[in-house]
Amino acid sequence: MINIPVQTLQDVINSNKYLLLPRLSSQDLLDALCPASASPRKRLCVLLVSQNTPHHEPHRQSLRRFAQEANYADKVCFMYIFQERQVEFVHALLSGESSPLEPLVAILWRRDQKHIKYEWLPEGQDWASYNTTKQHLEPAIERLLRAAQAMPHEAVIGELIDEQAQGLISKVITRLMVTYDVLRDNLDKEHVLPVVSVIATIVVILAAGYLMAYLMKLEETRVQEEYASKPQRSSKPQVYQPSLRLHELRAETYNGLVRLLRPGCRTILLLVDTQSRATLLPTFHKTVWPYRKNKTLLFAHL
Repeated sequence: MINIPVQTLQDVINSNKYLLLPRLSSQDLLDALCPASASPRKRLCVLLVSQNTPHHEPHRQSLRRFAQEANYADKVCFMYIFQERQVEFVHALLSGESSPLEPLVAILWRRDQKHIKYEWLPEGQDWASYNTTKQHLEPAIERLLRAAQAMPHEAVIGELIDEQAQGLISKVITRLMVTYDVLRDNLDKEHVLPVVSVIATIVVILAAGYLMAYLMKLEETRVQEEYASKPQRSSKPQVYQPSLRLHELRAETYNGLVRLLRPGCRTILLLVDTQSRATLLPTFHKTVWPYRKNKTLLFAHL
């Protein structure tokens, strides 16, 4: 048996990476099938804009047959797109017009990563018919490959949506399944019990921590309820209100009020008798009240 050279296998694989009519489902696929080029003669891309419905399957079959029988080497590639999945891309090609109900065929040339020039093939054609597809598509491709003719339309496109991208939940589930398969294939009965023991220990520790946190939260709630049920004392600091005392000048207070009075201090003395005392003392107290904070004044009555 003759062995096939490795380089031959690699060449066959590299030349048949994609289907005859692949579907544009990501930006990476667009860059591989229809790369940007400075010259429009390097790579043309034939794009079938259709919907994901069995009604449009004959149109894709017709273009797939044309791609199979065509012989353009690497100059032309064929692809199709679902307009309901790549809405922004199709919207840019249609220049803001509504999505068509019937499939359309366009020939593209990517000038750079963001700009494309393209030409629509005549509308209203039955692209489900192979003869119609060949009749209109073959002359258009030959004309654009040989003639230095500019394409009539130009659009600015964004990146295509990656239709195969998985969501976060799908990624987690896939990772768990892969991990399970790896563990099942690499662990025997002798290793299962220690692994299960370690996992059970971790679960018990986590459960105990959760239970303690829950009990602490209950206790904190109970203490707060008890604290709220008790009468609250005023937390405002008591403001000192200086008082004014009227001394009576007698033998025992004479030294403090007159004889041993500190330098700079004065004693204001009110003379009263038994009849006028009840009337004059309140009036005197009210009169000297604004001076109660003065440390150099003393007030007395005799």
